[in-house]
Formats: sequence, structure tokens, C-alpha cells
Amino acid sequence: MQSRVKAVEDSFNSVKPVLRDIGEYMAPYRGRFENTNQGQNQRGKRKGLRIINNVAGRSFGILSSGMMSGLTSPGRPWFKLATPDPDLAKYTPHRQWLDGVGRAMQTLFAKSNLYNVLPSLYGELAPFGTGCLQEVEDAQSVIRFYPYTIGEYGLAQDNRLVVDTFTRQYVDTVRNVVATWGNSPGLSERTRTLYRTGKLEDSVHLVHIIEPNQDRKVGGFGYRDMPFVEEYWEAMGDSQEPLERKGLAERALFAPRWDVTGNDLWGKGLGHDILGDVKQLQFKERRSEDVLEKHTSPPLEAGAALRGKRLSLLAGDVTYTDPANTGGTAVRPIVQTHPQAFQYATQNIGEMERRIRSACYEDLFLMLANDTRSGITAREVEERHQEKMLVLGPVLERLNEELLDPIIDRTFAIMQRRSEPFWKGMIDGNPLIPPPPKGLENEALSVEYTSILAQAARATNTRGIEAFGMFVGNLAAVWPEVLDKVNADNLVNEYADAQGIPAGIMSTDEEIAAKRAAKAQQQQQAQFAAMAPAIEQTANALKTAGEAVPQDGSTLSNIAQQAGAAGLASPLN
Repeated sequence: MQSRVKAVEDSFNSVKPVLRDIGEYMAPYRGRFENTNQGQNQRGKRKGLRIINNVAGRSFGILSSGMMSGLTSPGRPWFKLATPDPDLAKYTPHRQWLDGVGRAMQTLFAKSNLYNVLPSLYGELAPFGTGCLQEVEDAQSVIRFYPYTIGEYGLAQDNRLVVDTFTRQYVDTVRNVVATWGNSPGLSERTRTLYRTGKLEDSVHLVHIIEPNQDRKVGGFGYRDMPFVEEYWEAMGDSQEPLERKGLAERALFAPRWDVTGNDLWGKGLGHDILGDVKQLQFKERRSEDVLEKHTSPPLEAGAALRGKRLSLLAGDVTYTDPANTGGTAVRPIVQTHPQAFQYATQNIGEMERRIRSACYEDLFLMLANDTRSGITAREVEERHQEKMLVLGPVLERLNEELLDPIIDRTFAIMQRRSEPFWKGMIDGNPLIPPPPKGLENEALSVEYTSILAQAARATNTRGIEAFGMFVGNLAAVWPEVLDKVNADNLVNEYADAQGIPAGIMSTDEEIAAKRAAKAQQQQQAQFAAMAPAIEQTANALKTAGEAVPQDGSTLSNIAQQAGAAGLASPLN
């Protein structure tokens, strides 16, 4: 176990120096780069002593908040479920079931702590380039999420470049360890003794591992044959057994990267790009303060005759000297600073701050807040969101693949497992999700993202549909027959799909057919109602003239039959 942990964590040593610098200069209260044995005692220590100007930290805070609101906002649906086969999703029961399950998942995410930990994950991801999050099944809230900070864990990836192995060494108290694993055979005698003697707050060093189950038998049943295995060990314990070992049916550890070069394991974040600028900014802040101090309180040169004499540099104070010895007792500054030197230094610092803010996309996420113009149109807002997509598009695609897709997949699997006993009548009550309709029982589902940034990525498609609709509408004013070229139902369906409109808002094909049949019948009845006076007048004229009533097949007979079918009184009666 120890050799496996060391092999995984050794991969971190190559990137540790630069990540430590990023933490010290940009995110001092993130990361655990100190010795694990001292980690519990170091968490309350003051940090960030190298930071004078914290513009990078504030910019990362804005970026994290912007990604939270634009990508996974708890205030609006940010994804919907679909099927790989679009035709399946068009079937009304299928659409309603997919929408219902999606809403149930959104509600479950809101009840869990997902929206509390995601900002922390984004705050790690942007500066360090790698984030880490675990999803566990929870007895109270069904699911619960645990974020980990850079430096306290090791990672490994498989041949498909997917992170599938996680190790973490950490410290906990005797009280918590016994409360969690008090009956485990893996609990060491040392921990048991400390608990019996009342030393409940002493430290216990633990190891947490999640990795693929190498001993798995494909098709086997039970936790021993699940795809992944999770273990907890006492790092310095005397037992050959783990504190806990359990199987995981899905990948429960997610490690998204901001950017990755080739087959590198650890990601590269914005902190790597601006580390030189941030270090130089701190240096120039110190120099600018030095310039200001020398200008307001310069080093002085004084004659030897003034040694031991009272000499004051306070404003308004007086120092008396002998005018005859002015040359030997004069006090003058050694360094003469230029009056505008501090202004030049401030301007240079401001330029560096703007460079750092731009690298962290602060100008994009605050573009509306910083725009004081009135009358900004919705089109302009939409185009500005698309600007974010131009620079964040690759990052968002990687987040979908390495974070959001796995979270949704595992959450759906957990909800399905917990609902199956209700479906089969083994347990009374309401399941988390309803059973799938016929045709979707074993069908793999896909995810479509509907967040603000995701919709901005699809805005090109929706703009094309809007432009086409306006073009056809303008053209139809001159040539109405052009409307025959357009399938209006498909046009609306495509636009609704691109905008992520819930299926419940759209009428089904059956409902549309019924509505149109009712409208056609109403129009037919109105038409015959309008014709009734003329038909009656014609019939009366024929009777007056003594003409015989026409037989079947004649024009008047057909009119009478149509009027009867429309529910009107026959003019021939």
C-alpha cells in the first residue's frame, strides 16, 4: 500500500515547486504543500506574506464566480437529458420522462452541497490547472461532494488519459477515527490505546485510495467485482487490514484540468501564465513604496558639527544652527527623487494590473458591470457572451468531459439504484425517479447543457434560425407562396432544442393534430353558417317555382348534405 501511494504521489514532485509559487503569490490559503505530518497544525498559520498587491487573487475570485453563474448556476437549469437517437426523444412519453428525471436531478443537486463546493473547485482549477472532487453516496441527502485542495493528493491516469487513481495522506483526530472505524480490524492498537486513555484530540495519520479494481471479475456480483475500489488505511498502523474497503460501481473521483499538454497528468492553469507578472508586480510595489518613502523622507547628510545636537525633521519644528557655520552644519538630502517618479511607478503598476486582469478574463466577466452606457441591447449582451466562449470554449469542453458528464452519470446511476426497489414493489413509497417508459429501459442517455455559456456556444445556430425566419416572413409579404417551402413545426422544434426549452412547454404532435382538426371543423362550420342564408334563399326560390327537388348527385342535394354534416338545418326541409 505504501509503495503504491508513494509511486502515485511522486508524480506530483515534478510540478510541486511551481504550484507552491502560484499558491504563495496568488492563492495562499489554497494548497497543502507542507509536510503531511504537520498539516493539521499548519492550517491556521498566517499565509500570503509575499503578497503586497493581490490583484491576481481578486481576479481569480471573479473568474470563479463567473464560471459558477455562467456554467452551473443553481438558479436556472444548466443541463437536460436526451438520447443519442434524436427520434427516441421526440416520442412524447420519452420526452416527459427525460424532463422529469432532469428536474429531479436538479432538485437533488440543490439539496446536496454541490453548489457550495463547485466555487471552491473552480477556485483551484483556474490558478493551479487541476481540481479534485469526490462524490459519495450519503444516507441523508443521497449524494454528497468533497473537494480536495492541491498538494494533498496524488493522481494517475489510464491509457485513455482519464484520471482514474487518487491517493491522499491526511491527518484526523483519534475521536473521529474511532467514531468512523471503531469496529474495524484495521484500527491500530496505538489508536485504541489513545482513545481508552482519553487522548481524543491526538492525531492519526490516514491514507485514502481510490483506484481501478485490478482483481475484478467481469460479470461478477458484489463489491469485490465492481469497477473501482476505495480504501482507508492507518499510515502507521500495525494491522495488515484496511480500516475500510468498498467497491464503487462508477468513477466517483473527478479531476478536471484547465489545460493539458500531450499526455501530461497535471494541468496547466492561468497561474502558470501570469506567475512572472505577479512576481514582478510584487517587486515593483516594493520599489514604488521605496520611491515614495525616499521622496517624503529622504536620507540626509549633515555636518559633523551637528553630531549630538538636537535635530528635528518634524513638520513645523525648528532646528537652530550657527549661521557662521552654515557650510559645516547644513542638512540636505543625499538622494533627490524626481517629483513624478512615484507617478511613473504607479502607472507602470497599473499597466501590469491590467495585464493580469485580462489574462484572468476579468474584463469579460465584468464587461456589463463596467459598461456605464445606457440602452444596451439584448443582441449586444448575447454577442458579449459569445466573446467569452471564444476564449473559454476549450476549457468548458474539457470541464464537460472531465467533471460535469461524470457527475451527472454517477448521480443518475445512484438515483436509479435507489429507485429500483420501489419500481419492483419491494419497498413502498415514492422513488427518486419514475421507471423509464418502454423503449428507454436499457437505452444510454446523453447530456445537453443549457447554461448561459453553453447557450452562447450554440448562439450561431439560433441566430441563423432567427435570420431565416425573418427573411421568409419578409418575403411572404410579397410572395405568400414562399411559406409552402418552410416546415414551421420543424423550425420551431429546432429552435426550441437549441435554446434548451423544456419539453413540457411544447405541444406534442398528437396535441397539435387535435388542435388543428378542431380549428378546421370550426372553420367549416363557420363557412356553412355564412352560406346558409344563400342556400335557404335558393331553396325557397325553387319551391316557389314548383321545381322538383333534385335527386342524389345534383348540386342542390350536395349542398343540403354538406349543410347537414355541418350541423345546420337543411334548407330543403
